[in-house]
Formats: sequence, C-alpha cells, structure tokens
Amino acid sequence: MPEFNLQSYDVYWLGGSPCSGKSAIAETITARRGFSLFKCDDSLFTHLAAADPQRQPAMARAARLSWDERFMRPVEEQVADVFSIYREEFELLLELLANYSQDRPILAEGNAWLPELLGRLGVSPARVVYLVPTREFQVAHYSRREFIGGILAQCANPQAAFASWMERDARFGEEIVAQARAWGAPVIHIDGRLGLEDTLRLVEGAWGLSADLPGSPTPGPPLPGP
Repeated sequence: MPEFNLQSYDVYWLGGSPCSGKSAIAETITARRGFSLFKCDDSLFTHLAAADPQRQPAMARAARLSWDERFMRPVEEQVADVFSIYREEFELLLELLANYSQDRPILAEGNAWLPELLGRLGVSPARVVYLVPTREFQVAHYSRREFIGGILAQCANPQAAFASWMERDARFGEEIVAQARAWGAPVIHIDGRLGLEDTLRLVEGAWGLSADLPGSPTPGPPLPGP
C-alpha cells in the first residue's frame, strides 16, 4: 500500500460532525469542478470489522457492541470512544487516500478529519472547512433519515437511545468547533438558514476557490460566527 505524502496531493478537507450536509456539499463541489471525492464513511464499517484488537482497540471494541451497548452508556464515554476510533482509523484512511490519482484535486470528506489529526499531518487550515449543525437542526434532520428507525428498533428504549445518540453527536461537534478554532480552521454553523448554494459559496470561498469554474484563488467572504 503506498504511503500518503501530503506534498504530492492537492487536497481540500471537509470535516465536521454528523447531519451537517457535508456529503451534499462535497458531491456538488466535486461534480461541478471535476475533483475526485474521498468519503471516509465508505470505509468505516470495513475498518471496524477488520480492526486488530492490539493495534486498534477502540475500533475492535466498537465493532462488537450492540446498539444498546453503544448508546446506553455515559455520554462522555461515548464521545471519548468516537475520538479514539477516528484517531485509530486515521492512518488507514490516509493509506486509502494514497491510492487516489494525483492528476486532479481531491475533496476528502468525513467526520474523521479531526483538527488535531490534520494539524499534526501538516495540513494548512486554509485547506480545511468544518460544518457543524446546531442541536436543533441535528435532531430535526436526523429524525428524517430512513436508517434511524431500523437502528432504534433494536434498542430496549428507543427514545432514550435516540436522546443519548443526539447528545453524543452534539458534544462531538462542540469539541470539533473548539479544536478547529484553536487551530485556525473555519467553522460554518448549519442551522437551516443557509441554503445549499449559500453554504457552497462559503465553503469554496474559505478555500479560495473562485466562482468562475474550474476555480482560481480569490479572497473568500467572511464566515458566520457561532
């Protein structure tokens, strides 16, 4: 497996927390600009299933948990586990990314791109944007996702499991915001007031991509505050 060399690739990193619209933004940008799209979620369950308990203990443990065991624990423990999983998976994701062609830019999208990890890799904050939903937006939109019902049906107390799940993801998002701001990477808060095109403009502006495709560097607009 080739090793990922940051200097050899032209990568834009889109991170954040669940239910913030990252996938829609990433798919639209890559389609319009001809970028390659790398999605962390595509390999998560494969990585969990193949995790080595010695090298990736958090991933191996998570693969064995039932949904009740996953959600009906203290929220602080759940959040810590999510961060541990992404830290363990980071090198595996970079190995996959190293297989992508270097002949065009790559948009790498997913919750796994923690600010602490990208900063350690040497990524410039100017190449990163984090999308984080408000609690209200997260709960409202998670409730509409088709797969949610199937998961909650496997829980002894679906209402309590869903509340715990939402609290976990909200706290994960809060930590992402704190890390991103400490690092100097932009954060866009998603609360439903921005449409897709508005959010696209903010993301591409933060990366210095011109509205004139395929895009040349240009100063981006200011990002909204919290």
